[in-house]
Amino acid sequence: MTLEECYANGYEVQDIIERVLAVVQPTLLLVSNRVVANERLIDMLSKSAPPRLQTMNDKVEDEDLNDRGSQQGHGPILPGMTVNATNGINTRPTSIPYQALKTSCFDVRNCKALILQKLRVRSLGRRQIVTTTGGGVQRAGTGLPADMIDHQRHFPLAADGGQRIPLSIYHALASLIDFESKTQIQAVGSLLSFLSNTVFRLASTDTSSTDGGGGGGGSPLIVVSDIVQANSSMFITVSAETLASLHIFSTEHHPLAVAKGTGNAKEGFSLFSLLDRTKSRSGRERMKEWMMKPLVDCRAICTRQDGVELFLLPEMAECRASIDQLLANVAAVDKILVRIQKCSAKPQDFLSLVRSLETATRIFEVLQHQVLFLLQQLMAAAHASSTNNGGDNNDANENQSDPAGNSIGRQILSSVAFVESLICNSNTEIVQDLAARLKAAVDLEATADFHSVLIRAGYDQELDMLKEQYLQLSQPMSAVAQEQIQRYPHLGELIDVIFLPQIGFHVRLKDDEQWSGKGSLPEEYEFIFTEGGYTFFKSPETRELDESVGDLDSFIKDKEAMIVAGLEDHILENDIELQTVFTTIADLDCILAFASCALEFGYVRPNVVPASECCIEIRKGRHPLQEVLLNNNFVPNDTAINISSRLSILTGPNYSGKSCYARQVGVLVYMAHIGSFIPCDEARISVIRQLFARFSSVETCAVPQSSFQLDLSQLGTILRRASPSSLVLIDEFGKGTSPASGIALLAAALNQLAASKALAVCTTHFLEIFSMGLLKDGENGIKVNQMAVQIPKRGSQLAFPLFRLEEGVASSSAGIACAEMAGLKRAVIDRASEIVEATRERRQVRPLTEILRDSLRFRETERSSIHHFIRTDWRAATKDDVETMLELIERMQS
Repeated sequence: MTLEECYANGYEVQDIIERVLAVVQPTLLLVSNRVVANERLIDMLSKSAPPRLQTMNDKVEDEDLNDRGSQQGHGPILPGMTVNATNGINTRPTSIPYQALKTSCFDVRNCKALILQKLRVRSLGRRQIVTTTGGGVQRAGTGLPADMIDHQRHFPLAADGGQRIPLSIYHALASLIDFESKTQIQAVGSLLSFLSNTVFRLASTDTSSTDGGGGGGGSPLIVVSDIVQANSSMFITVSAETLASLHIFSTEHHPLAVAKGTGNAKEGFSLFSLLDRTKSRSGRERMKEWMMKPLVDCRAICTRQDGVELFLLPEMAECRASIDQLLANVAAVDKILVRIQKCSAKPQDFLSLVRSLETATRIFEVLQHQVLFLLQQLMAAAHASSTNNGGDNNDANENQSDPAGNSIGRQILSSVAFVESLICNSNTEIVQDLAARLKAAVDLEATADFHSVLIRAGYDQELDMLKEQYLQLSQPMSAVAQEQIQRYPHLGELIDVIFLPQIGFHVRLKDDEQWSGKGSLPEEYEFIFTEGGYTFFKSPETRELDESVGDLDSFIKDKEAMIVAGLEDHILENDIELQTVFTTIADLDCILAFASCALEFGYVRPNVVPASECCIEIRKGRHPLQEVLLNNNFVPNDTAINISSRLSILTGPNYSGKSCYARQVGVLVYMAHIGSFIPCDEARISVIRQLFARFSSVETCAVPQSSFQLDLSQLGTILRRASPSSLVLIDEFGKGTSPASGIALLAAALNQLAASKALAVCTTHFLEIFSMGLLKDGENGIKVNQMAVQIPKRGSQLAFPLFRLEEGVASSSAGIACAEMAGLKRAVIDRASEIVEATRERRQVRPLTEILRDSLRFRETERSSIHHFIRTDWRAATKDDVETMLELIERMQS
């Protein structure tokens, strides 16, 4: 996301930069020439951020980063670079130096070409380090052409289309770099451009080494040990593919978008469309921001949950309805502030801002005088109840008299703290003062009618005087007109005096053919222009009016513009406070949306615990989207992932709900991390830092990879980045290749995933993984479950999925039963059953031609019927011939 988008969406740019600097701890910044012109932004970027506080997970990740970085050693340390703690140096400069690069260095196409041409990663294996020479593509460290080692396809990616890049490089790097991420491509590409002209500039261009240090054609390779993603400690790392796989967002493009490039996209059926019940535009954008960035801070998650729980109280129904009604009048103030800063504010912006300021005041009044008042009453009632129910035991009485000593009291205290935190961000004095100043200065009714910012009468004395003079212009103009008529009576009713803004006073004569008959025009009339059947002149009297009165219209507009500019300056002086106020209101809008969904669909509050507990325990969980489609006929299932069983492998036939269950786990965990209640009876979920989902990939011509190669790239990314604080969802991996290769790849990947101690759910049809002993239930944190399906005996009714999770490995995938449910022809199903039986009995499958020949043999009665039908001349047939034919037909049917 660009900084402009961050600012427009209400983000604090400075907070984002400080957060990123604290996580990355850079020693040199690479910026575009366009960014250098923004002095304020450069000051924020070059300011050294203090080291962040580390958690246990952060320390583990930092140690891993240090271990990988200490193995690199492929180039000199740049000036000002900080060496990690393993080298004994841990000092940071007071400011971070920056290097300006050309704008072309950040071009996405050039960056992608540079990555594929020059970047090689040692952790991917030596065979991926490829150099391009005049004789063709060669492996680093060998003298053999690439076609003697394997056969590769190539595609041109350079700007001139000359150099051809092996596809294997793209496939390998795709597991480390997201080629669909514009920001990531620009970051890596600009870094490679900088290194090519500095650190690696003196590298040999005509030699090659085992680590790929040289390349042909004057373009040395840049070899790194590994690429590690540095994630912010505030949000879960989740990719666009994962969001799409879990149906968090679903964009439906207009039918004319491809054909004519017109039409706006809209949100389809997704979790966002289900939860988005916000009333304001800023609330909708805030909801999208929340769902794009799930939290990892338990306290922040619990704060949102406290707000949802507050507005689910029956006593808050009236307050919830009042706030919902008020929120509809809140405009996107953050965008208004951006337009004011860019001097492109519209008259409607001032009207919307005044309405939003007044609405904000009323919302906080409801929170303070109604919501907080009701909570205080509930607190008093809980206190009185605990006191009246106390026993003879003094200690027991003390505990019961304390509202915080019971669950209701703790809930009320949490709700009070939540409301008070909202009220603390109200900035009531600033909001009320700004609203009063705008209402006193701007004539809201006239501004809405004339679509121009008009200043209210009485606000500025000088402006009022100018407007009064402007309204009284008719008197001097009438006097001059009467004087002209008396002086030149032959012009009669044709003469008039008018005022034109920015041009001044003029004598206007209506075009008439009798001018020549009435005498010539006065000599003092100076022709100016002709328009609309009138001719305009300047006379000594009108020039005198220009000097004495002047261009009042321009004076009025200039004065109003100065007043509006002063109001805009005053608004921008309080922009931080305004953003705080309306961000708080947007947060409240999202909380109310969560409460509305929880109230309608029966969601409950999950218990979110620290990541160290490593658990996803859900009782009777439901998929929030599927249960809406099934009209509450969804079959709930439990989830039990913990330290002893981190990897849940799910088997079962098709149509049994395996993929839906895997998505359900991911969606419920995701919902818990955005602060929403979830559809279940009870849940206990530990905080995760990464969420990966590998479901069926959609093949596209925009990416030079097949569907199975996309699956491999996604799996490679998962295996490289998975950690104990990750949740991994894998759905039927290995379908795009031979069964033997699929089983081998899946078993090896699951073994490595189990070794990483990540929380994972994997669905598969490869039952051979367990029959061959590649994976065992109960070992290395592996737990095997199955989705129950009632499979009929041969010749009975169709199979019936139960959609119920059970322990153990499925006996079969029931492919034939599923085919029968799908409506395949009986002949196909019978043939498939015969092949399965022959395979199980290890006998040869009968050829189809032999089966068809046997099925086409006629019985004796059928042959007799055919012979009789052919021998008989039916044009002269007797009654006996007909009776014989009918008798034979009856025998065939019996």
